Amino acid sequence: MFRRPPVPADLAAADRRPDPAEVPRGYRLRRIGPAQWVAEPYSVRWRMWGIACAVALVTCGATIQAMRVYHLRKAQTAIVAVNGVPIRRDQVLAHLERKYGPAVVGSMVADELMRQFAVSQGCWPSVEQVEARFRKEAAEPGFMERMMKDNVTEAEYKKRLRHRLAEINLIVKDVRPSEADVRYFYSRNVDPRNPRAVFRSPAKMQVAVIVTDTRGAAEAALLDLARHQPWLAVVARYSVDRSREHAGLMDPFAKGGSVFSASPDAEAAIWRLREGDRTGVIACAGKWWIVRCLRKWPESVIPYDRAHEDAEMGARIEIGAARNATRIAAERNEFVRRASIQVFDPAYDAVARPVVSAPPRQP
Repeated sequence: MFRRPPVPADLAAADRRPDPAEVPRGYRLRRIGPAQWVAEPYSVRWRMWGIACAVALVTCGATIQAMRVYHLRKAQTAIVAVNGVPIRRDQVLAHLERKYGPAVVGSMVADELMRQFAVSQGCWPSVEQVEARFRKEAAEPGFMERMMKDNVTEAEYKKRLRHRLAEINLIVKDVRPSEADVRYFYSRNVDPRNPRAVFRSPAKMQVAVIVTDTRGAAEAALLDLARHQPWLAVVARYSVDRSREHAGLMDPFAKGGSVFSASPDAEAAIWRLREGDRTGVIACAGKWWIVRCLRKWPESVIPYDRAHEDAEMGARIEIGAARNATRIAAERNEFVRRASIQVFDPAYDAVARPVVSAPPRQP
């Protein structure tokens, strides 16, 4: 066994650490060899740096602990109490997760599989394609009002739109319709006899309403409006229709396409309104109504030269659906079957068997 040779007594004595009193202020000793010590300037900065690091670690740990306590207390905050028995926020969240969690996660899994499949086929839409389609749809009558009623943000709408465009891109891949196919699609979608014509839009209007169960309530609401009470306040006070949640706003409609078509006289009176006008009390569909006209759109027909791009896409979808839909569905099902889906929570075992998205829609 290796043994360190003993140090001679005289050398050991000479190797002693100098007396600290002999070290000048601002210096520290550093041993550089047997019986060799050197005094070096000692930087206070490094000592303060060490102290600062220690303080930061302690502060960080305390902050993390405080945040954990805060979130724990917030999660356990009572939302309501029934005869003194509280219902806590964490109980509500746990209930929502149990009830809706698997469905929501399953939808997210299906969307991600759809994205991956579209990417693998080179059909995932670009940002420019999504933005162009969004601008076109945003120009449609009542678009922003529908988003508001559905409580959908612009980002959420664009996310759904991107998946819809991916479905369309898959269907129309490598499909090139002839000019005759495009014109045939346009002719069918400009025909006034076609209620779902894409390139002909009938005259439409959008209204806000106050709906009551009795004539007396409707007349009281009309009196409040005559006294210059705010429309929103009167809607909230009197209306029994679900449109009251959106200031009485209804979706745009054409003649014969609303609840008012049940009463020809009421529908005629409403269509005589100009923008900004409102009716008196009218009876329709077993209720009493006050109708305020917000906007009117005349009948319009998009000419072929302006509709050519959309007509071509419509023809591509029709031809692609007939030619490619079965093959694409089989390829997508095979892609889903081969996908690796790891489930880390037994409550979500069902998401290991995902379903694919809905079929594509018309552009």
